[in-house]
Amino acid sequence: MMTKKWIVSAAALTFLGMLLLSIFLSAGIADTYEEKFTESVALSRTGKVDLSNVSGDIVIHTWGQSEVKIDARKIGRASSESLARENVGKVKIEIDKNGDTLSIKTVYPKNTRNINVTVHYELTIPDGASVKASSVSGNVEASDIGGSAKLTTVSGNVEANNIKGFLNADSVSGSVVATTVGDGANVHSVSGDLKIRNVVGDVDGDTVSGSVFIEGVKGSVSAKTISGDTVLSGIEDATTVKASSLSGSVQYEGDILSGGSYSFKAHSGRVVLDLPSDAAFDLSATTFSGSIRSDFEITMSGQISKKSIRGAVNGGGAEVKANSFSGSIHIRKK
Repeated sequence: MMTKKWIVSAAALTFLGMLLLSIFLSAGIADTYEEKFTESVALSRTGKVDLSNVSGDIVIHTWGQSEVKIDARKIGRASSESLARENVGKVKIEIDKNGDTLSIKTVYPKNTRNINVTVHYELTIPDGASVKASSVSGNVEASDIGGSAKLTTVSGNVEANNIKGFLNADSVSGSVVATTVGDGANVHSVSGDLKIRNVVGDVDGDTVSGSVFIEGVKGSVSAKTISGDTVLSGIEDATTVKASSLSGSVQYEGDILSGGSYSFKAHSGRVVLDLPSDAAFDLSATTFSGSIRSDFEITMSGQISKKSIRGAVNGGGAEVKANSFSGSIHIRKK
């Protein structure tokens, strides 16, 4: 005989199951239907591919052939399988080629209020081609691109790996990861972290809510966030560096070039700089409610206080500014 405890538990599970089923059915979604789409289109090895999607993920690879292979999955969800199939049929994949540019677009009917269809793409493009890919709701991923890449999404993550040309990567709500870029990068998000590594060329990275991590850049860097940390390491050949955070710390480890300009600002966090022992620069450091420490000998100039320091390091040269309102500043030798 079942105990009272088990009877209550079974009743609770039954109620929960019925509740979930009720919610599921009330949303008008009980069945799915999937349709596969495959097509290959000839394109020069250095052509351009432009993919525009609405709902669904995008994954892009490359190969050594002069054509684009398009693999897509259209997935419909509705109150019945027949309705899901009908909705899938209403969503079209349009392909247009104009010269060396191939355009691929997901097209929904004008009245899409009752249509729940997601389209996931996997593209294989020539290894020297450039690509532009966007999705309103979905992740975007590209790897081993021989040309430039522009990857954007509104709601989702962006990941780019081994881009030989210039990279432009944006997400409104999601993180952005960029690894190994050959000709500079602009990387942006509104709500999400940025992780950028191994870039030759200048880097511009900013987010509103999230941290910025930039490592191994040979070029100038601009990095900022409102809510999060800004961390730069392994920076070389940068004549200009601007790093800031409103609510978080700012950290920099890298070179200081003669004649260069370097600015580090934090409002409610600390500023930590790890600089070469032979770095020659003119320092301006100020804080309102923190302290200032330096491992370098500074030849002071102008007015000196515990909250403000101006002077030359190793004879001066580059311009280094470090400011924090309510955090400490530490300038260290590496």
